[in-house]
This record gives sequence, C-alpha cells and structure tokens, in this order.
Amino acid sequence: MYKTMSVLLLFPTSIMAGEVDNYYAWGKTIKSSEAVFNDYLNQHIESSLQQLSNKQQSLTCEQVALVVMKDLGATRYPLKHRGALNTDMELWAQQSELIDRQPDDNTSLDEYAEHSIYSPVMRTAGVKTDLDHVVNVAGVYFGTDKISHFLGSGYEYYARYLKAIQKDSQEFSQAKSIIWATKMEGGLLGIKVVGVYSYADLEANYQGFEMARDLCRLQHIENAGGWYLSRPVDMRKYVNPNWDESFYLSTYSDSRAKKVKQNMQLHEGVCANRQQLWVKQQRQSYLQWESDYPPFDQETLNSSFSTYLLTLAQHYAHQASYENDSSLKAHLKTLSLTMEEFNYFIGEAKVPQQQGFSLQELCS
Repeated sequence: MYKTMSVLLLFPTSIMAGEVDNYYAWGKTIKSSEAVFNDYLNQHIESSLQQLSNKQQSLTCEQVALVVMKDLGATRYPLKHRGALNTDMELWAQQSELIDRQPDDNTSLDEYAEHSIYSPVMRTAGVKTDLDHVVNVAGVYFGTDKISHFLGSGYEYYARYLKAIQKDSQEFSQAKSIIWATKMEGGLLGIKVVGVYSYADLEANYQGFEMARDLCRLQHIENAGGWYLSRPVDMRKYVNPNWDESFYLSTYSDSRAKKVKQNMQLHEGVCANRQQLWVKQQRQSYLQWESDYPPFDQETLNSSFSTYLLTLAQHYAHQASYENDSSLKAHLKTLSLTMEEFNYFIGEAKVPQQQGFSLQELCS
C-alpha cells in the first residue's frame, strides 16, 4: 500500500505517463498532421525566444536551446524543472480539431481500451488510465504519448548531455543520457508500474534531444541583438518508424505479456491482421526508411545512434566474452564509442530483450 501511494503522489492521475495501442490503428486511415505539428512547434519556439530577447540575458546558444526545450516539455516540480509526463503539445494533439487521430471522436476511450491489446483496461499503480490516441506524421503512426517523450524526455537528455559533454565525448555523453531513460523505462515510468518497457519511447526521447542539439548545430536559432528563429523546425526530421510500437516492439512483464498475448491471438485479431496487405505495405515502407546507420538485420531499422546502441546492447549483453569480436569493434567504430564505454553502457542500462516479443513469438 505504501509503495502504491508513493507512486500516486509522484504521478497523480491527471499527469499519468501514457501507453498506446498502435495495433488498434492498423488498416485505419489517419491523415498526416506534420504541417499542424510544425506550426505549433515553431510558434512556441518563437515565443520562448522572444521572451529571452526581452530579458536581454547573456546566454550561449546551447543555454538558449535548453530554455526552449524546458518551455516546450518541462514542468516545475519541487525545487527543479523535470521533463513533463504530459506536455501541453500532447494534450493539445489529443483534443485539437486540426489533428486527425484514432480512435476518432465517434469512439469512446473506454471502447478503445476494450478493443486494445491492453483490454479490458490499462491501469497505472491500480488506477484506470486512458490509452493515448494514434496520429500520423509523414506516414508514421505513433501515439500522442511520444510527443511528451520527444519534448519532456528530450529536455532531460539535452540537459544531461550538456553536463556530461564537459568531460566526456559527444557519443559517450549521448549514451549516458540513454542510460538515464532505460532506468526510467525499467522503473516507475515503465515496466515496474504498467508492465511495459517501450523502446519506441526511448527513440522519441532521443529524437527530442536531436532536435534540441540541432537548434544550434543547424543554426535554427541565431542571435543578432536578440534571439530569433532563423529557419523553421520540421518535425519530419525526427519522427521515424521506430516511434510506432507495432514496429519497434515493446517488452512486457510476465503478467502483462500473458494478457497481451491472449488479446492479440483471440478477440482483438492482431495476429490474423498481420497478414493483411495494409500491414505488410506499412512494414515494408518502414524498413525502407532512410537512415545514417546500417540495419542489424533485415527486420530492424537503426534510425538513430540510440536504436543502434540499444540493438548492440541486447545482442552482446549475455555473451560471456565479446571484446575480441571483430563485428562489434566495427559497430563501435561506427558509433565512435570505445569498448570500455560500451561495457559501461551494458552494465548500467540492463536493456531487456525484444527478441522474445516479436509478432511471431506473441502470435505463436
């Protein structure tokens, strides 16, 4: 009882971390909303920059970028700002008439839950929690919860990165930020409370960090007597198929996995639907997504430094000896990480294996 009450005090029902059922949207048409999302993002970035310019503070570009991310995705908890569990942009996306989504307005959230892989209801620390809607950006279907990961956890990544970069390499500083997030997914924001460890959440986190870094790296914001947005941010640069939990698969606690497997095989028909043309075409388009990193196998998309590192960690974590593995050395060279840094990541991140939660496994 004490543990449950502690969780509820940390996360009141109005700001619960969300979950989504991407399978619910299979075969459903959702209009792409990237233009609307971009308008929202850029207007709010411009507002943050205007406020900073009015204060006439002497700040570096990186400090300004951190303030922008804080304004977009952080909430002030006691003593300090932390990444928000439900950002304003997520709440807006779930209600705005400008955003097409599933379930649509003709379907209640209770009906959605009843026909989801989390049927009959998702609970967080015993409290009923509504599932998040599915939206579309540039052909990628993802839950609105990913917006808060993109902005709120993106803020956390960037703040940690700026601190770590003072003594570590850029790549190891990124890895340290990812470690923080893996502990969140493995703890109160993930598997220990709702029984879900979402790798898609981790990718949205990382892409938020990439956007924060790009604000200065790609000169989106500049200073000429006041900070201004020199060219707009485009969300399509950061959304990718690994935001979709029906593609970049989550792992589950034993009890959650049992219920999900039953729902997928029985009354929700996910396992039967995976052979449909719509699903096959979506998956094929996802696998052809352009990326700077090579795929680990034919069924994966390494859309970022984060997915690449997490895939390697899963593959090598349980091998007794891998330090002389020539393939691993080549992978780490691509990531610009040392073997010592990789060992540290494996020891700290403790990432669960996705392999046992593939569609083939869940539908067997």
